[in-house]
Amino acid sequence: MRLIGFMIGFALLLLGVVLGGELGYFLDQPTLLIVFGGGFAFAYSAHGSRLWQACGHGLLNKNADTETYADSAHVLQTLRRAFLGVGIITALIGAINLTRGLDDWSDFSPAFSTLLLAPLYGVFFAELVAMPAVRRLQAKASL
Repeated sequence: MRLIGFMIGFALLLLGVVLGGELGYFLDQPTLLIVFGGGFAFAYSAHGSRLWQACGHGLLNKNADTETYADSAHVLQTLRRAFLGVGIITALIGAINLTRGLDDWSDFSPAFSTLLLAPLYGVFFAELVAMPAVRRLQAKASL
């Protein structure tokens, strides 16, 4: 049932994107790679292989005891914060590149795209992917 709710919500967000313009405007592969990969890299540096275990418990619904659920919720909370942090830092990098490229308009568009899309990707992964998994694990840990 949760998957159906997620799919409906994602479809509505996608509809909003498509109604507002082209889908390609919202896809910037380097920025997506930096935010997604950077979030996982920083969370992995904090928790090591426990990150993969936490993803299994939170996103794939693997069974465990309440202590493991609580630890996995903590690890995924770190992942959530890492997504948000990397999104904001990448946006700031885009802003710096934007100010440097004001003399040459060919540099303006990629920098502006990074400035706007990085926080969007960070919030998407943090609040629409990681946070529901954290809440689910916290609920299981409190049972």
